[in-house]
Amino acid sequence: MILDMVVDISDSVSVVEDCISLTITYSNISTYAGTWNFGDGVGTSTLNNGSYTYGAPGTYTVTFTPNDTCVIAGPMTVQPDSVPFTVTALDIMTCADSASLSATPSKPATLTWTTVAGAPIPNPNMVGAGQSS
Repeated sequence: MILDMVVDISDSVSVVEDCISLTITYSNISTYAGTWNFGDGVGTSTLNNGSYTYGAPGTYTVTFTPNDTCVIAGPMTVQPDSVPFTVTALDIMTCADSASLSATPSKPATLTWTTVAGAPIPNPNMVGAGQSS
């Protein structure tokens, strides 16, 4: 009986999302060649390293399939998005004494409110008149 040993190269393949972009960067630093599938039904690559640009924002599963059947690599999930966050300010459309702003990032993030001049606002609820942020 012959037992085939499976080699997991998941630690040697990676995908990084470029900030505020539909582009990802992929890398295979293992000694095994294979094919990248970018999960959108369009793109594949046999290059070890490179970049790929998606046609639309979304959640995609990227896989690297080694040519050697005894080698595996786990799938990776990416969420490329060219819009960093959405700001809603319905109150600003009318003449009002105050306005409510709501910011929702598309990915986990830390939001910092600033004045037009760029100074941080520690408490956005206490912004005075004329201090746009």
